Amino acid sequence: TRTVTICQGQSYVFNGVAYTTNNTTAKDTVPSATTCDSVITLNLTVNPYIQVTRTVTICQGQSYVFNGVAYTTNNTTAKDTVPSATTCDSVITLNLTVNPYIQVTRTVTICQGQSYVFNGVAYTTNNTTAKDTVPSATTCDSVITLNLTVNPYIQATRTVTICQGQSYVFNGVAYTTNNTTAKDTVPSATTCDSVITLNLTVNPYIQATRTVTICQGQSYVFNGVAYTTNNTTAKDTVPSATTCDSVITLNLTVNPYIQVTRTVTICQGQSYVFNGVAYNYSTQSPTDTILSSTGCDSIINLHLTVLPAYKTTQHATICYGQSYSFNGITYVTSNSTAQDTFKTINGCDSIVTLNLTVSLPPISISIDTISCGAITINGVRYLQNTTLQDTLRTAKGCDSVYRHITITIQPTYAYTQTWDTVVCDSFLFEDKTYYSNTQFQDTLQTLMGCDSVYRTIKITIDHFQLELRSDLVLPYVGELMNLNTYSNQAYYQVLYWSPASLFPYQDKKSQYAKLHAPTTITVGAMSNSGCKDSASLSFQVLGLDYTVLFPNAFTPNGDGRNDVFRPLLNIKRGFQVKYFRILNRWGFEVFHQISQLLEGWDGRYQGVPQDNGVYFYYFEIEFADGHKVQMKGDVTLLR
Repeated sequence: TRTVTICQGQSYVFNGVAYTTNNTTAKDTVPSATTCDSVITLNLTVNPYIQVTRTVTICQGQSYVFNGVAYTTNNTTAKDTVPSATTCDSVITLNLTVNPYIQVTRTVTICQGQSYVFNGVAYTTNNTTAKDTVPSATTCDSVITLNLTVNPYIQATRTVTICQGQSYVFNGVAYTTNNTTAKDTVPSATTCDSVITLNLTVNPYIQATRTVTICQGQSYVFNGVAYTTNNTTAKDTVPSATTCDSVITLNLTVNPYIQVTRTVTICQGQSYVFNGVAYNYSTQSPTDTILSSTGCDSIINLHLTVLPAYKTTQHATICYGQSYSFNGITYVTSNSTAQDTFKTINGCDSIVTLNLTVSLPPISISIDTISCGAITINGVRYLQNTTLQDTLRTAKGCDSVYRHITITIQPTYAYTQTWDTVVCDSFLFEDKTYYSNTQFQDTLQTLMGCDSVYRTIKITIDHFQLELRSDLVLPYVGELMNLNTYSNQAYYQVLYWSPASLFPYQDKKSQYAKLHAPTTITVGAMSNSGCKDSASLSFQVLGLDYTVLFPNAFTPNGDGRNDVFRPLLNIKRGFQVKYFRILNRWGFEVFHQISQLLEGWDGRYQGVPQDNGVYFYYFEIEFADGHKVQMKGDVTLLR
C-alpha cells in the first residue's frame, strides 16, 4: 500500500493516471526478475480547505472591510482564502450583522395655538414624522420619532331666541337676525380654551289673515282705512305681553256684478224685444239689471246678431255664338242682373246673381314680316318666302284672331373681322376715346337690317412711364453720384442721356456722374410697344470745405462723450480718407483706416484697451475735386 495525502485542488499521478479525489482501489503491478511480481495499492487522501467563519457586528451607516471590499449591509456569503505553507489553504467566510438605529417615539400633547420645539423646529400642528438622532458611545444611535397631538379648542353652543325687532349682545356685538357663526373664546387655566358658538333665532311676528267679502260699490274699514277694492296687503299689528306681536293681513274680496250674456240670432227684416225695446239690427250694448239671491246685482248683456240675406254671384263665360241657361232662361249676350232666390239651412233667404260674359266676335288681320336668313313662328323654322293662315284663341278657348301671315326671307352675307391695335396713352375710335385696355364686339348691318360684318376689336393702351432717381439730392463739386432709371414695365430701352458729354454710354439704364456746376439731367426711353417717355432731375452743386481739425485729447471711458478720436470736418461727404494711422510712443501702429467714413479710434488695439499716454497720428484725405490735405500730430489718451 502506498499512502499519500494531498490538498483539495492538487493531483497525484499513480500508474500513469492523475487522481484528484480520495482513492483506495487503484493498483499498480511491478514485475521482478528474481521474485514474484509486487502489487502496490494506492491509499490517496485529499484534504479539503480549512473552513473558518468571521463574525462581525456593526451599526447602520458604518462599513466593514473584508478581503478588500467595504460592506454596509448584512452579509454571510463573502469569502477570503488564506494560503498555508504546512497545511491546506484556509477559507474564511464573513458573517456580518448590521444593527439598525434604536427607534423611540416621543408622545406630546399641546393645545391649538401653542407650539412644541423638537430637534430645533417649532411644530404647531399634529406630526408623526419628525425625527431626531441621538448618538451613543456604546450602542448604535437612537432615532426618536415625534408623536405630537394638537388638541383643538373646546366647542360649545349658546342657543338664544328673541323676537323680530329685538337684539342680543354676544361678545360685545348686538345681533338682530338669525346667526349661527358668531364665536367667543373663553380662556382656561387647566385645559384648552373654550370656543362658544352663538345659535340665535329671531322669531317673526305671528301672522294672521282676516278674510272679508263685500259687493262692488260697498266698503270695509280695516285699521282705520276704508277699502272698496280687492286687497291682500293691508296689515295691522296687535302687541302681545307674552309672545311676539301678531300681524293681521287683510284678505278683502269685492264681488263684481254677476255678468250674463244673452246671445240671439234673427234674420234680416225680423226684430227682437229686450228690456221692453224692439231691436232689428245687430248690437252688443243693451243691458238689464236683476237683483240676485246673494245680494249682488246681476247684469244681463244682449248680443243680438241679425243675419243678412246671403248674396252670391255666379260667374260664367261663353264664346260668341254660344248660349247659357239660368233660372230657366237662356241667355246669349252678357248679363249681370239676372237673380235667383234660395232658402239657407238657418231659414234666411239666399240670392244668387248671374254674371255672364260673352266673348267678343273674332277679327281677321294680315301680317307682313321680313326676316334675315330664317324665322321661327309657332315652333316652325322657315328658310324661304311663305304664306300662312292660323287662328288665335283666348285663354277660355274662344276664337280671337284669324291671321294671314306673309313671310319674306332676306339672304345673309355676314363674315367675321378681327382688329387688334396697340397705342400709347389713349386711342380715339369711332368718336370715343379709350384710356385703358378694351375689347368689344359689334355687328354691321345691311340696308335691309341683316347682319353683314361681325367685328371683334381689341385695343391695348400702353401707359409707359419712366422715372429717374439719384442716390444724392445735393452733391458736392466732383462727388460721384449714381443715377438709375425705373419704369412701370419690366422691359424698356434707354434711348439717350443728356447732357451727352457726361454719359458716353447712352443706352445704359444706370449711370455714374460728377457735376461741377448746376445741371439738369434728362433720360429718354421707349417701351416694347414703341411708346416713349422721358424723366429729368435738376441738381444744385455744393462747394467743398477743406477744413480738417483734430482734438488733442480724448477719453474712451464709455460715457458717450469724447469716446472716439477722429478728425472734424465741416462736410459729411465728398471726400476719401487715404489713410489714418495712429502709433504709440514706441512706434507700434495701433490703428489704421482707409474709408469714406470717419469712424475714428476707440482707444483699443485688437479689442484690448490701450494705456493712457501720448499717441501720434498721420492723416491724408482727398476731396472729390482732387484736392488733398495731409496732417500729423499727437493726441493724449485719458481714461
